[in-house]
Amino acid sequence: MKGTLEGWKQEVGVYCEGNSRLMLYVIAALSAPFLKITHRQGFGVHLYGTSSVGKTTTLEVASSVFGSKIHTWRTTDNAAETLVLQSNDAPFLIDELGQADAGSAYNMAYMLSNGETKNRANKLGKNGNTAVSFRTVFLSGGEIPFETKFKERQKEKTAGQSVRCIELRADAGCDKGAFNTVHEFGTPDQFVLHLKEAVHRHYGVASEALLHHLTTADHEEIEMKIREDIRFWKERHLEALLKVTETSDGQILRVGENFAFLASIGEYCIDLGILPWNAGSAFEMMGSLFESWIEDRGGTLPHELLQVEKRLRLLIYQESDRFEAEDEDMTFTSRPISKRAGIRLKKKSEEKTYYCIFTDVMDDEVLKGADKKMALSFLIKKEILISPLKDRYTTQVRMKSFGLNSHAGSYKINPNML
Repeated sequence: MKGTLEGWKQEVGVYCEGNSRLMLYVIAALSAPFLKITHRQGFGVHLYGTSSVGKTTTLEVASSVFGSKIHTWRTTDNAAETLVLQSNDAPFLIDELGQADAGSAYNMAYMLSNGETKNRANKLGKNGNTAVSFRTVFLSGGEIPFETKFKERQKEKTAGQSVRCIELRADAGCDKGAFNTVHEFGTPDQFVLHLKEAVHRHYGVASEALLHHLTTADHEEIEMKIREDIRFWKERHLEALLKVTETSDGQILRVGENFAFLASIGEYCIDLGILPWNAGSAFEMMGSLFESWIEDRGGTLPHELLQVEKRLRLLIYQESDRFEAEDEDMTFTSRPISKRAGIRLKKKSEEKTYYCIFTDVMDDEVLKGADKKMALSFLIKKEILISPLKDRYTTQVRMKSFGLNSHAGSYKINPNML
């Protein structure tokens, strides 16, 4: 710990207001001790984007709340277990996801998202219930999102990980990198220089003030206040959004719940005088960030359906050489094809081209991990999948390249709707 709370507020805190990413990370750091009080599981926040955008500075500002060390993803998952256990009921900061080993990063992300270490064999070589639970809010940064890193290990981010870690672009969209405003500083570089110097003068003092309050306050009253504010935020931002989009997807609800929690913690710390911001600013900023998360995610659909559409898009537009080209006159261009996925059917009469994907390819590569009927119904509703009859998803297509009278069941896709 170093400096004073007043110094931190004047040199660091005031400059976070109006900066969405800075507010998010400062509030998230302060929220860790409230997990136990409100009986909540931990979760994470990850900012991704190009270098020099301000991700590390944002982490450094967050680190000043508790005086926390910023760790690196470039470590083993076993070593990370020891480090995170030292951050129980406190924030855990970790940077440089892009430089991590994909296998270790996958295991670490799973551990941090679930709040539990691995089971290990005892001295006799028998498995026992040796896993250790912990509570933390982990704050991460890197040039890439988790999904990109996991693909290096040929893994996909699961829906569970999607809701336990909020991922946002580091760029705030204001031509100032991760910052919405640089206040009275002329450039983002000058703003970053000030913040870096200030967090070295004042750190750990905000958490000291918070922990002093939490050790003397009535935790039942705190929990009641937090729950009231969560309910208020959800009525204004989450429930209104779900009503408009006509979805009740549990993944959206869970992430919205975490944004509501952060909004309530922000307002609570403003009331305490720890955060030198205007009342209501945390509510509004978390609402804005929730909308940004929805946009980056691709909408309010379940994660599994978004992944189906994404895999289908990649198959058609990045692996189009896996399709035999034919037209309705049954003329085709013969060529060697590796891992054939179907045919690309040109309909001159309609001036359209369709992709007819073999059922086994569609099932194994596109629909994997999703409820098949729900996914196919979703594709029909979006007019991506052409359904010949009600409750029938496949189409019999003549394929001259397989023989003059050859027919094959396939999924007929309209690529223009992707």
